Amino acid sequence: MRINEIKINRMFDHPNLMKLEGVFESDNSLYLVLEFIEGTQLYTKLQTKAKFNEGEIRKIMRDLIQGLAEMARKNVIHRDLKP
Repeated sequence: MRINEIKINRMFDHPNLMKLEGVFESDNSLYLVLEFIEGTQLYTKLQTKAKFNEGEIRKIMRDLIQGLAEMARKNVIHRDLKP
């Protein structure tokens, strides 16, 4: 992750975006401390669950759209979205 990306991550404080808690540097490495989020990744849920009900889909989509909308408000786009 480049320094520019770290600055961008620090711009956000939104419940649907993972927070960057801290950055530490050693002689040859950069360490990022990210918020711990319990649960399963969306990709894993999509792979293992055969069917979602309307309420589950509504919550997933609402959370994704709210996070992306917050990024758009700050003129940031996510170039690596995947399920």
